[in-house]
Amino acid sequence: MDLKELHVLKMPRVLQTLFYLLRYEREQICESDTNKLDFKLAKNLIGEDLFERMARYNPLGQREASFKEYQKLSFLKKTIESVEEEKVDEYSVILGRIYRWVTQALELRIEDVRNRRDTIAILKYEREQALAEDKARNEKRLAALDEKQQEHDDKENDNEKKYLDDQDSQDEDGNPVQKIPYERNQLNIEEFNIEFDTMNPPIDIPLPVADHIDNDFNLPYTPPDHSGE
Repeated sequence: MDLKELHVLKMPRVLQTLFYLLRYEREQICESDTNKLDFKLAKNLIGEDLFERMARYNPLGQREASFKEYQKLSFLKKTIESVEEEKVDEYSVILGRIYRWVTQALELRIEDVRNRRDTIAILKYEREQALAEDKARNEKRLAALDEKQQEHDDKENDNEKKYLDDQDSQDEDGNPVQKIPYERNQLNIEEFNIEFDTMNPPIDIPLPVADHIDNDFNLPYTPPDHSGE
């Protein structure tokens, strides 16, 4: 409130960044059709609404609302970085406190978005790895089943031949007789699956992960690098 007693404000970008961070519109605090702070307009906004917005401000979590370009982190960060903290403190203790509140709020906000994006990137990578492992496991299962089926068929062929060979082809009078057909056994798929799953446990595939919406974040971001794993 003491700032309202000033007629001229030096280093106006501190106050301007505060207002933009708290979602005030440019037209509310700047000269017409410019990005230059109009201190007379800004002074009128220093009051309970501003204090409540500061108290409610939470740097954590998604931002699904729409943001003006000057309310986004890239603009805010660039604006406040052009201000020297020592000079702010020399000019005004109050403005220095506002400067540190704004810079800390921006740092926490940026850190929160990047941490959440890192987490999502890791979860997506783990899901992709699990899907790849599950695909390889299924391919291995099909190959093992084909091999097992071939072994079973070969064994059944041998059993059938032996079964038929053991039967007489003629009766006592020398007349040909019809041999009793061999009843082939089917491969026990359930037993195969139990054995395969025991040796190759099913892959636990994580659920899909949705990207978070952070419409205020327009800074460079690089996901974690998994190439070294």
